Amino acid sequence: MSNQQYTQQIPMQTNPYSNASKGAYIEVGQVAKDDIPAYRQQSFRQKYLGGVKRTLRAFVIVACLVLIANVSWLGYAQAKYGISDGFGTVRRAECSDVKSLNTWLHFAINVLSTLLLTGSNAFMAAFSCPSRKEVDKAHQRGRFLHVGSFSLGNLRGIAKWKGLVVLVLALSSAPFHLL
Repeated sequence: MSNQQYTQQIPMQTNPYSNASKGAYIEVGQVAKDDIPAYRQQSFRQKYLGGVKRTLRAFVIVACLVLIANVSWLGYAQAKYGISDGFGTVRRAECSDVKSLNTWLHFAINVLSTLLLTGSNAFMAAFSCPSRKEVDKAHQRGRFLHVGSFSLGNLRGIAKWKGLVVLVLALSSAPFHLL
Protein backbone atom coordinates (compact mmCIF):
# COMPACT_ATOMS: atom_id res chain seq x y z
CA MET A 1 0.00 0.00 0.00
CA SER A 2 1.15 3.50 -0.76
CA ASN A 3 1.91 6.18 1.84
CA GLN A 4 -0.45 8.56 0.09
CA GLN A 5 -3.43 6.40 0.97
CA TYR A 6 -2.76 6.86 4.68
CA THR A 7 -1.99 10.59 4.82
CA GLN A 8 -4.42 12.49 6.92
CA GLN A 9 -5.41 16.06 6.28
CA ILE A 10 -5.84 18.33 9.27
CA PRO A 11 -6.86 21.97 9.41
CA MET A 12 -3.88 24.31 9.56
CA GLN A 13 -3.77 26.62 12.55
CA THR A 14 -4.01 30.15 11.30
CA ASN A 15 -3.53 33.53 12.81
CA PRO A 16 -7.00 35.08 13.15
CA TYR A 17 -5.53 38.48 12.30
CA SER A 18 -3.86 37.36 9.07
CA ASN A 19 -5.21 37.33 5.55
CA ALA A 20 -4.60 33.58 5.16
CA SER A 21 -7.52 31.49 4.01
CA LYS A 22 -9.25 29.68 6.84
CA GLY A 23 -9.87 26.49 4.87
CA ALA A 24 -6.24 25.60 4.13
CA TYR A 25 -5.05 22.07 4.85
CA ILE A 26 -1.62 20.48 5.25
CA GLU A 27 -0.66 16.83 5.27
CA VAL A 28 0.64 15.37 8.55
CA GLY A 29 4.39 14.75 8.58
CA GLN A 30 5.03 16.45 5.26
CA VAL A 31 5.59 20.07 6.24
CA ALA A 32 8.60 21.43 4.37
CA LYS A 33 10.07 24.92 4.38
CA ASP A 34 8.22 25.66 1.15
CA ASP A 35 4.91 24.62 2.76
CA ILE A 36 5.04 27.31 5.42
CA PRO A 37 2.12 29.66 4.80
CA ALA A 38 3.03 32.97 3.19
CA TYR A 39 1.93 34.97 6.22
CA ARG A 40 4.44 33.04 8.40
CA GLN A 41 7.45 33.29 6.08
CA GLN A 42 9.91 36.07 6.83
CA SER A 43 11.71 38.07 4.22
CA PHE A 44 15.48 38.63 4.45
CA ARG A 45 14.77 42.14 5.74
CA GLN A 46 12.42 40.89 8.47
CA LYS A 47 14.68 38.03 9.49
CA TYR A 48 17.99 39.87 9.68
CA LEU A 49 17.13 43.57 9.79
CA GLY A 50 13.76 43.66 11.54
CA GLY A 51 12.79 45.09 14.88
CA VAL A 52 15.37 44.97 17.64
CA LYS A 53 17.99 43.39 15.35
CA ARG A 54 17.77 46.33 12.96
CA THR A 55 18.09 48.82 15.80
CA LEU A 56 21.08 47.08 17.34
CA ARG A 57 22.85 46.70 13.98
CA ALA A 58 22.27 50.39 13.26
CA PHE A 59 23.84 51.35 16.59
CA VAL A 60 26.83 49.09 15.95
CA ILE A 61 27.34 50.88 12.64
CA VAL A 62 26.96 54.27 14.35
CA ALA A 63 29.49 53.30 17.04
CA CYS A 64 31.97 52.18 14.37
CA LEU A 65 31.48 55.43 12.42
CA VAL A 66 32.01 57.50 15.57
CA LEU A 67 35.19 55.56 16.33
CA ILE A 68 36.46 56.05 12.77
CA ALA A 69 35.62 59.79 12.88
CA ASN A 70 37.40 60.25 16.23
CA VAL A 71 40.52 58.33 15.24
CA SER A 72 40.66 60.06 11.83
CA TRP A 73 40.34 63.52 13.37
CA LEU A 74 42.95 62.68 15.99
CA GLY A 75 45.36 61.37 13.36
CA TYR A 76 44.84 64.41 11.13
CA ALA A 77 45.34 66.92 13.97
CA GLN A 78 48.39 65.11 15.32
CA ALA A 79 50.01 64.82 11.86
CA LYS A 80 49.31 68.44 10.93
CA TYR A 81 49.96 70.26 14.24
CA GLY A 82 51.63 67.73 16.55
CA ILE A 83 51.42 67.50 20.33
CA SER A 84 53.34 69.79 22.69
CA ASP A 85 53.39 69.50 26.49
CA GLY A 86 50.61 66.89 26.35
CA PHE A 87 48.22 69.18 24.48
CA GLY A 88 47.23 68.83 20.86
CA THR A 89 46.22 71.61 18.51
CA VAL A 90 43.10 71.17 16.46
CA ARG A 91 43.52 74.22 14.27
CA ARG A 92 45.55 77.40 13.94
CA ALA A 93 43.64 80.29 12.44
CA GLU A 94 42.00 83.62 13.25
CA CYS A 95 40.19 83.78 16.59
CA SER A 96 36.75 84.10 14.96
CA ASP A 97 37.40 81.02 12.79
CA VAL A 98 38.62 78.97 15.75
CA LYS A 99 35.64 80.13 17.84
CA SER A 100 33.23 79.04 15.10
CA LEU A 101 35.02 75.69 14.73
CA ASN A 102 34.89 75.25 18.52
CA THR A 103 31.11 75.73 18.48
CA TRP A 104 30.59 73.26 15.64
CA LEU A 105 32.95 70.69 17.13
CA HIS A 106 31.12 70.82 20.47
CA PHE A 107 27.82 70.41 18.63
CA ALA A 108 29.19 67.38 16.73
CA ILE A 109 30.63 65.87 19.91
CA ASN A 110 27.26 66.24 21.67
CA VAL A 111 25.40 64.62 18.76
CA LEU A 112 27.85 61.71 18.54
CA SER A 113 27.93 61.11 22.29
CA THR A 114 24.11 61.19 22.40
CA LEU A 115 23.99 58.58 19.62
CA LEU A 116 26.47 56.39 21.50
CA LEU A 117 24.52 56.75 24.74
CA THR A 118 21.25 55.93 22.96
CA GLY A 119 22.82 52.86 21.36
CA SER A 120 24.23 51.72 24.67
CA ASN A 121 20.80 52.11 26.26
CA ALA A 122 19.20 50.08 23.44
CA PHE A 123 21.72 47.27 23.93
CA MET A 124 21.23 47.30 27.70
CA ALA A 125 17.45 47.10 27.25
CA ALA A 126 17.75 44.24 24.75
CA PHE A 127 20.21 42.26 26.87
CA SER A 128 18.35 42.77 30.15
CA CYS A 129 15.14 41.25 28.75
CA PRO A 130 14.73 37.63 29.78
CA SER A 131 14.10 34.78 27.37
CA ARG A 132 11.03 32.56 27.69
CA LYS A 133 13.20 29.88 29.32
CA GLU A 134 14.55 32.38 31.88
CA VAL A 135 11.03 33.59 32.71
CA ASP A 136 9.83 30.01 33.20
CA LYS A 137 12.79 29.25 35.48
CA ALA A 138 12.10 32.39 37.55
CA HIS A 139 8.42 31.45 37.87
CA GLN A 140 9.40 27.99 39.11
CA ARG A 141 11.44 29.67 41.84
CA GLY A 142 8.54 31.95 42.78
CA ARG A 143 10.19 35.07 41.33
CA PHE A 144 9.21 37.41 38.55
CA LEU A 145 11.15 39.22 35.83
CA HIS A 146 10.28 42.40 33.99
CA VAL A 147 9.53 41.77 30.33
CA GLY A 148 9.62 44.55 27.76
CA SER A 149 11.40 47.18 29.84
CA PHE A 150 14.89 47.78 31.17
CA SER A 151 15.30 46.51 34.71
CA LEU A 152 18.44 46.00 36.76
CA GLY A 153 16.42 43.55 38.85
CA ASN A 154 16.43 41.17 35.86
CA LEU A 155 20.20 40.71 36.18
CA ARG A 156 19.67 38.05 38.84
CA GLY A 157 17.41 35.97 36.60
CA ILE A 158 19.05 36.20 33.17
CA ALA A 159 22.13 34.49 31.73
CA LYS A 160 25.38 35.63 33.34
CA TRP A 161 26.94 36.77 30.05
CA LYS A 162 23.92 38.98 29.32
CA GLY A 163 24.19 40.51 32.78
CA LEU A 164 27.89 41.13 32.23
CA VAL A 165 27.18 42.92 28.93
CA VAL A 166 24.61 45.14 30.68
CA LEU A 167 27.02 46.01 33.51
CA VAL A 168 29.92 46.79 31.15
CA LEU A 169 27.69 49.00 29.01
CA ALA A 170 26.31 50.77 32.08
CA LEU A 171 29.80 51.46 33.44
CA SER A 172 31.17 52.59 30.07
CA SER A 173 28.14 54.81 29.36
CA ALA A 174 28.48 56.80 32.57
CA PRO A 175 31.51 58.81 31.34
CA PHE A 176 29.66 59.69 28.11
CA HIS A 177 26.68 60.91 30.08
CA LEU A 178 28.63 62.81 32.70
CA LEU A 179 31.41 64.26 30.57
